[in-house]
Amino acid sequence: MKIYPAIFFLQLFLSNCAHAQLPRDCSDASQKLLEAEVQQGNPKAQYLLGNQLLTGQCGRKDSDEGVKLETKSAESGYPPAIHILGVILRRERSIQEAVPFFLGAAQKGFRLAEVDLAFAYGEGSPIKNLPLSYAWFSVAESHEEKAELKQFLASNLKMLAGKMGDADMEKANQLKEKLLADFGSIPRFKDDP
Repeated sequence: MKIYPAIFFLQLFLSNCAHAQLPRDCSDASQKLLEAEVQQGNPKAQYLLGNQLLTGQCGRKDSDEGVKLETKSAESGYPPAIHILGVILRRERSIQEAVPFFLGAAQKGFRLAEVDLAFAYGEGSPIKNLPLSYAWFSVAESHEEKAELKQFLASNLKMLAGKMGDADMEKANQLKEKLLADFGSIPRFKDDP
């Protein structure tokens, strides 16, 4: 499954939004501070600088170094970095390789990963599984607080329900209950207290 570059950059931007404590601008002072934090092994700084290098945000684009920094951050357990590695794998390799990263990020409360899992199993995917897609959309919808996004997720649930027969719908509801039991009480990832 291919992802359009605009969607990739939107996901990088959205997953960056919660990161206000470290500088994200491109001033020399901010870049030096960010690089110093990276040298100290700060996973959030690794993630932010990795994103800058992946996108060329501050004038320097280095995808290899960006992926290395994202990988270090993910190895430290930083959910946004785990998620971004899934996005990169989905874009450059395959959805099958991306799913474990989305699952890992979801297990740490990174809500965008739940939506990516829903789409991973959706219509047109090489690993299409509509009941599982429905179950993940249900989990994402149960966690969503913003009305517009909740409505978007609900419309996807309705569309999927219309594509499934009774047996698949029963399976979807069973999967939904299991995923809600497993993921429903995981607190949302909050980077800064």
